[in-house]
Amino acid sequence: MKESFLKRFTFKLVALLVVCAGGNALASTPPQVTVLPAITDGISTPVRIATDTAGSIYVADPRGGGILKYAGTGKFLQVLATAVPPQGVAVATNGTIAVGEGTFVALLDQSGKEVRRLGAGDGQFRMANGIVFDDTGRIYVVDSLDNSVQVFSAAGDYVTRFGVQGGGSGQLNMPTGIAFEKVARQLAVADTLNGRIQFFDTNGAYQRTVGSFGSGPLKLTFPVGVTFEYTAAAVPAVSRMYVADSFQGNVQVLDPTGSGSFLSFVGGYGTGNGQLLTPSDVAFDAVGSRLLAANAVGSVTVFGIGNTFIPIDTVPPVLTLNPLPPSTIAASQTIGGSVEAGATVTVAVNGAAATPAAVSGGNWSATVSLAPGANTIVVKATDAAGNVSTVSASITLSITNFSIDTVPGLINVPSVSLTGQRTAGVTITVVNTTSGVAGSVSYPTSTTWRSDLTGLSEGDNIISVNGGGNSENVTVTVDTQPPALTVSALPAGSTTSARFQNVTIRVADPHLDKVTVNGTAAPVSGGLATAAVTLANGASTITVVASDKAGNITTDTRSVSFDSTVPGIAIAAPADGLQTRTPVVELSGTVAANTTVMVNGAAALMNGTAWSKRVTLNPGLNTVTVTASDLSGKTATFKRSVVYEAALPQLAVTAPAEDTATALNSLSVAGTTETGVTVTVTANGRSIPVTTSGTGFSFTLPLAVEGPYAVMVTASDAAGATSVVKRNVTGDRTPPLLLITSPTVPVPTVISGAADRDATVTATDQSGTATVIPAVGGTWSLDLTAAALDPATVRVTAVDAAGNAMTRTIAAPLPNGDVNGDGKVNIADVIEILKVAVGIVAPTASDFANGDVGPLVNGKVWPDGRIDLRDVILVLRKAIGNGGW
Repeated sequence: MKESFLKRFTFKLVALLVVCAGGNALASTPPQVTVLPAITDGISTPVRIATDTAGSIYVADPRGGGILKYAGTGKFLQVLATAVPPQGVAVATNGTIAVGEGTFVALLDQSGKEVRRLGAGDGQFRMANGIVFDDTGRIYVVDSLDNSVQVFSAAGDYVTRFGVQGGGSGQLNMPTGIAFEKVARQLAVADTLNGRIQFFDTNGAYQRTVGSFGSGPLKLTFPVGVTFEYTAAAVPAVSRMYVADSFQGNVQVLDPTGSGSFLSFVGGYGTGNGQLLTPSDVAFDAVGSRLLAANAVGSVTVFGIGNTFIPIDTVPPVLTLNPLPPSTIAASQTIGGSVEAGATVTVAVNGAAATPAAVSGGNWSATVSLAPGANTIVVKATDAAGNVSTVSASITLSITNFSIDTVPGLINVPSVSLTGQRTAGVTITVVNTTSGVAGSVSYPTSTTWRSDLTGLSEGDNIISVNGGGNSENVTVTVDTQPPALTVSALPAGSTTSARFQNVTIRVADPHLDKVTVNGTAAPVSGGLATAAVTLANGASTITVVASDKAGNITTDTRSVSFDSTVPGIAIAAPADGLQTRTPVVELSGTVAANTTVMVNGAAALMNGTAWSKRVTLNPGLNTVTVTASDLSGKTATFKRSVVYEAALPQLAVTAPAEDTATALNSLSVAGTTETGVTVTVTANGRSIPVTTSGTGFSFTLPLAVEGPYAVMVTASDAAGATSVVKRNVTGDRTPPLLLITSPTVPVPTVISGAADRDATVTATDQSGTATVIPAVGGTWSLDLTAAALDPATVRVTAVDAAGNAMTRTIAAPLPNGDVNGDGKVNIADVIEILKVAVGIVAPTASDFANGDVGPLVNGKVWPDGRIDLRDVILVLRKAIGNGGW
């Protein structure tokens, strides 16, 4: 009995923490359910969901940076940042957004601006969780730790509270979710630890209970969210109640009449789309006839209810138009192409009213009538979600005796074949007027012609086609030259102790298509592009590819090595990416004692540990290399990219002075320019406010979500001249992987393990002496005897480019689930690790060292550098005696 009670209590408590990270009715029938694509864009840890009257979706996501807003189609719209990680969200009919933030509730307008806080005095919260507005605008907030519901007026003034801890009718035990049933004007509260839904009137008087603790139909193990569906009648009636059960991993569909009756299950435990892993909330989207569930896999799982639901679709339909000839002698033309199944297609000619096209399967076709001369045809496809794609083309209706089929406008070879139609008996001549060379002409049939031209000139070739006293010209552009590519990066074969490397690219091509760095696109602006590369231990390959639309390619490939034991160097000036009007730049910085410095192969001026060197720049992009050598003969190379353009404004981003990775939630950025210049900043395409003072500027780069941020700083002078400096910043708060996979003896002489390829691994013992461990290819090994390290006290640490660290010891080489360090794995450890997994508290190094147990590989612990619900489940299983690891 004791073990059974412990398991029951444990399961309830675990699911509750997941959530925190987070009437009258007609006879009802089970719903028709269709699994729709999940909403995943930007979502990390969804804990609560709400919708507004327009069908927009709001997701409280503690790790996603606040409240994530989506259009009804599932398209991500914006992040409404919150002061602390959000726990609950609700939206009033007037658009006011209420956000539970632990000890207070913030009221936001639609722009995300906080207009008021609830939670002072009588309304003080211990942990604000589920929130709902009623039809008068009153606000009801579940306080999970106070076992109550607090009530506020529409203006945000405290009114009252109801609920006390207990298991009787009207009593609450860790309530979580709440919903307003508008027909009966009652509040449905998820009474989580009591395993039931309790109904109260708007004054807090108990009305009835639906469900009881247990597993199975109308049995609720851990209810965390409740929502209602209504009929579409002029006077709506409640038709179904949906209850999310975090432990059972499903949503129960209930007839809420009286004490309720079971209708069906939606979802089921699992990680596939349509399955639920510890769901933390549920909401019915009346506009789209969809059920939305906050899913611990990092998504909002969407179910279409009935047969009138709006699909989740944010992608414009696929639409193509088969190539058209530049001209034709037939006024009636049949056109066509491919289109996404289920989309409708319309065609408009010369701005006239659009007419429907015939669609069959994945193809469409239409017959259009052309007017003499130039004609513009616009084809539009619309899918069921309202997404639109448009393609257009031009064609000339010729009144001559011939026409020209589709001509390639851009080629990378000096020859081309032209074909077309003709009136029977008409003789065709073809001449390249640019070179004066005539093409041979043949007649495959009595009404067609073909000409093969060779010797085309580089650039534009105007080709004249003549027949029956008429002529037409077409232009074919020949581009056989690959893009001109200059790459500013560490030289091939060099070694450095700087792991996070900038690659700056200057590219020129009249028909440039794209630039990639190690396969990832690097956007080009003003002929410049930049990318950040994190070097792995040992040799790394940096490959820059520039391609144009004619098919020409230029490739720059170099191998650069990272070695943490080679000398470091501090470059104080200039900042990387400097844009300067001055043809001379002075480099300066510091190095360790007994280190020599070379700049572009010439000795720098040394003054103790300080060094400096003046460098003359060439117009355009310059790479300045700085090499440091110590007495042991070890050499390291660093670089600065400097752009010299006398006609462009001076611009430097001085902090950070180079591309960087950081574990911070935000980064202060500063720089300098010149007087009379306007500075603008974007990060990943979004504008960021800038503060200016004299020739200096500064701004704060938010890094709420881990990942890369492409920061573009632009300086524009009164004459319209523009300079751009790009800074690549990576937000990274995840410690690197580090494992000690051996020893196999109590006092080893050699230890080995695995680590991230881009982490620096060191070992220390009680003496404090640090030894760098070569870690190439993701594995490492250390001879403790040779390194003179004490096996009993040795600690191995891996540090990534952002400074995140993971430490392991031989005594505890792998996490064992004892998060609080009390020597045993129990429910207290489950609680602590779950708070981390759902974003309530930030993880510590100790949390990772002891709680990062999953996933299991061949039944063995294999930390992945993250603490998530897999780790929680594994620790829970061990705590209740079902560990298996």
